[in-house]
Order: sequence, then structure tokens, then C-alpha cells
Amino acid sequence: MQKQKANKIILLQKVEVEKQKSTIEEKNKDITGSITYAKRIQEAILPSIETVKKELPDSFVIYKPKDIIGGDFYWVSDAVTKYDEKFSMVAVADCTGHGVPGALMSIIGNNYLRLCEREPSVNRPSEALDFINVGISRTLRQEYSKSTIQDGMDMVFVAIDYNKSVLHFAGAKNPIYIVRWRFK
Repeated sequence: MQKQKANKIILLQKVEVEKQKSTIEEKNKDITGSITYAKRIQEAILPSIETVKKELPDSFVIYKPKDIIGGDFYWVSDAVTKYDEKFSMVAVADCTGHGVPGALMSIIGNNYLRLCEREPSVNRPSEALDFINVGISRTLRQEYSKSTIQDGMDMVFVAIDYNKSVLHFAGAKNPIYIVRWRFK
């Protein structure tokens, strides 16, 4: 009698575990599907290889997020400054967090980079980084003096004037490395 009661309890527990397993598998499938769809959105904001090659003919891109979606992104565009300088502009950023949080930050960062293109007060990479910093702080309602959370991104912003052979650089927590080589 005691053994039958114990077997019945074990059977009920097994049924409950199977039910919970099924629920977890279904939720995991839904979450993974949602994140995979978000990957398509995130990739759509990145410049195409054709755009990159148009602005930077001798370039290449390596983009490998740690997770399905990630917090790193790159951006390429062109602009004419108020000084009538034509620049090819490039930014590369590493956002706070991986996965979903990083991807959300990359969307915010990309949006502010696009706003920089049309902002008359932004004519140098340093001005762009200041503009983006203020914008992200406002978007996330951060007050740096009071906040314990420092969400944001490390970024490199470069503007190249091919006509004058001049490169303008600004980095937020990132330096620039210039490598020159010659083929024989």
C-alpha cells in the first residue's frame, strides 16, 4: 500500500515535470523567434557592403555579434560641413551590454548618428560624439552626477577628407591606431 502511494506521487510529479518542460520549451521557442526577428531589424540598420565600399573603397567589415543580436555596430555616411568640406564618415561602437540590451543601445546610437548627419552644429567627429552623448543621456534620462548606471557606448568616429588627405578622429574610450604598410 505504501509503495503504491509512493508510485502514484512519483507519477504525478513526472506528469508535472513534463508539463513544465513543455511550457519552457514553448517559451524558449517564442523568445528565440522574437530575437531572430530582431536580428533582421538590427541588420537592416547597418550600412550595406555596397555603401561601405562606396565611401571607403579599400575597406572591409567583420561583424560577428556574440549572441543572435548584439551591442556592436558600425555606421558609414558622407556629409558636407558648414566649411564646405566633403567627408566620408565612419563610426564603430561597442554598446553597454550584450544581446537584447546591447541591441537596443545600438539602435539608439545609430539613430543619433543619423541625426548628426543633418545637425548644422555638428561639423567634426568630436562634436558628433558630444551630440550623441547628450542625446543618449536625455533618452535614458541619465544624470551622470547622480546615476549609478552608466549605459552608453564606446565609439570611434572618423571623418575623412580624401581631397585634402585629412583624417579627423574622436574616440569615446577608444584610441586610434594608424597602420601603414607598403607592398613590394
